[in-house]
Amino acid sequence: MNKLVYALIFLVLFLNAEDVKIDFKETRYIDALNERVIKNGQISFSDESAKIFYDSDNREITLSNDQITIKNGKDIMQKNAKEEPNIVNMFAIFRAIFEDNEERLKIFFKIVQKSENEVLLSAINSSNPISTLTYKLKEGDITQLELISRNGDRITIDVVKKR
Repeated sequence: MNKLVYALIFLVLFLNAEDVKIDFKETRYIDALNERVIKNGQISFSDESAKIFYDSDNREITLSNDQITIKNGKDIMQKNAKEEPNIVNMFAIFRAIFEDNEERLKIFFKIVQKSENEVLLSAINSSNPISTLTYKLKEGDITQLELISRNGDRITIDVVKKR
């Protein structure tokens, strides 16, 4: 990823960010294995970091100060964020969706269809691992995200609680 694009995405993540914490249920369908995996977790954003935590396997991924920290139980691995652009992009996309920021979303997607209750997005760049993303709204709040990856995997994220 070139440095300008990387810097822009990082700014999108943390510039004028509001604190958000979301409890969710994730259902992941892995096409190649014809297998479904269900996990519960939390995703949170502040003006300094973004974090996702999965309850079932005690796994946490944090992006802060250009650093990604992955905790898997007692094991901790740290990487420069430039080494994991997909993680950086996913946090940026989730933040843009949960803050209802269409301009930020347009960095990654074009809006194909939009209604009061649903928005369908299509990736604008073939290097984006997400082919399409749909999110559903109820009274202006996100209730569900559905991501379809280029390899046929599907991830559905149901918002349980937003704080």
